[in-house]
Amino acid sequence: MNDELRGKRNEFIYHSFRDVADCDYITARTLHRLKLFNQFSWSALQAIEKYLKTILLIYDRNTKQIGHKLTEGLIQVENITDINWDFDVKIRKFIEYSTIFGGDRYFTFPWGTEGNELFILDYTVWKIRRYCQDLQWMKILQAQQGISIYDDYIKQIQSQKCFEKSNKFRLLHKGYLERVLDTKRFQKQREQLVYKNFYYGSYKKRKIIFARTIRMATPSHFYFPEIYSWVLEHVKLSEKAKEFFETRTIDD
Repeated sequence: MNDELRGKRNEFIYHSFRDVADCDYITARTLHRLKLFNQFSWSALQAIEKYLKTILLIYDRNTKQIGHKLTEGLIQVENITDINWDFDVKIRKFIEYSTIFGGDRYFTFPWGTEGNELFILDYTVWKIRRYCQDLQWMKILQAQQGISIYDDYIKQIQSQKCFEKSNKFRLLHKGYLERVLDTKRFQKQREQLVYKNFYYGSYKKRKIIFARTIRMATPSHFYFPEIYSWVLEHVKLSEKAKEFFETRTIDD
């Protein structure tokens, strides 16, 4: 792929996936602030899904079969051997949580919050989004020019110093989030983005006062399992809901 075509391809990936993910992320934070936790989970899933697909598309991977399965998306990203990915257990657990509860758009399976989901989303987005740019092109340039621009940049974005100054980090090919942060055109969106956010804002926050909200909810067919067969026939249930009922009897 020549540089001109690659540039046009990247514009598609950035505008149709990464920038939309940025909007989903801001939406998720807004919904959490409004205590719409189910809707927060769906928007969080949408954001992470598109960030993962951005990385895969940059590396010319097919994303058609991933759908909303974030765990599968993460596996495919980590199968790319160009980078020693630094996604830790906290990210993996949140991706599993989001796949199950965020993907259950119609409330067919019990869900709950521990009260720290917003902060884990912020951490997950910041860690994944660093790679939502054409680092492969930088690696090609390094090979052509014989200078370690790619190796140095990967080392920089994975460094403890970069993490400690996370609010200063910007993608080389800036996206929608950078425009929200660095211009005055999106003040209301910026307010939602930086509100109690450890990773984005004018300064690095060290401590946040936050009222922890723990919620749990159970859909009606779990209280009345005798209607499960009707629900199954008329409604698209989450895989977790079907698994629950199909491994039990009504008498259970």
